[in-house]
Amino acid sequence: MICETCGVQRNDNPELDLCPICADERQYVPATGQEWRTLDEISAGRQFEIIEREAGVYEIRVTPTFGIGQRMWFIKTEGKGVLWDCVPMVDPEIKQFFDRHGGVSAMAISHPHFYSTIKAWSELLSIPVYVHENDARWIGQPFEALVTWSGTHMDLNGGAKLICAGGHFEGSSVMTVHRANGDLMFSGDTVFPNPDRKSVSFMRSFPNRLPLGLSKLSGIENAMQGIDFEKIYGPFPDVEILENARQVFDFSVQRHKLAIAE
Repeated sequence: MICETCGVQRNDNPELDLCPICADERQYVPATGQEWRTLDEISAGRQFEIIEREAGVYEIRVTPTFGIGQRMWFIKTEGKGVLWDCVPMVDPEIKQFFDRHGGVSAMAISHPHFYSTIKAWSELLSIPVYVHENDARWIGQPFEALVTWSGTHMDLNGGAKLICAGGHFEGSSVMTVHRANGDLMFSGDTVFPNPDRKSVSFMRSFPNRLPLGLSKLSGIENAMQGIDFEKIYGPFPDVEILENARQVFDFSVQRHKLAIAE
């Protein structure tokens, strides 16, 4: 069963009245109450939209959207590519797209709100899925290919690096990918590009408007020390910083510190 609000799949449990992720203060159970859907129900009438954003970087959307509405990324690296974050729909035909572009070696997830249908994707593509051990308790469906990683940094594949910065969740992570013309950051909800495209935000809860405190913000700042990146691709369409992203990040950290100190 899949939560209609957050799109995270869980083991069937008739005694589970509420989605644990939505019952947490960072998300919400809608006023209309908890609703569950099957994977077949979600897939009916929906399709994947795949957009090549730059050479070897593909944005994958589900249309119409379901749940939170996040996008997934396929990034070609040396050897097979990697997937970043997950969407609540699985169609076996998409495997043909990945195969045409060299295949997939692994999937990595930024935080529990985007755990989605990771087990189904792992089984479809026969790949491991990486989540940080600090967030392992939020897993809705444990499975053999699930890999919990620890620490602050982990090399994933072909120039991709996972960085656990914390903040939004204890294990909230970003992924950077090396590119000759400037590295890319895929930020999940850890570092959230704003509509002005000149700043980013740091929040404990986005829908419930809970800003991140100073200690958590400092944790993100420290985790990103020495990490350079030219662009930030956020979790939703058009949520991104497409130039001077490292400078934008540094400016935004200082601005947030001043704002919460007032």
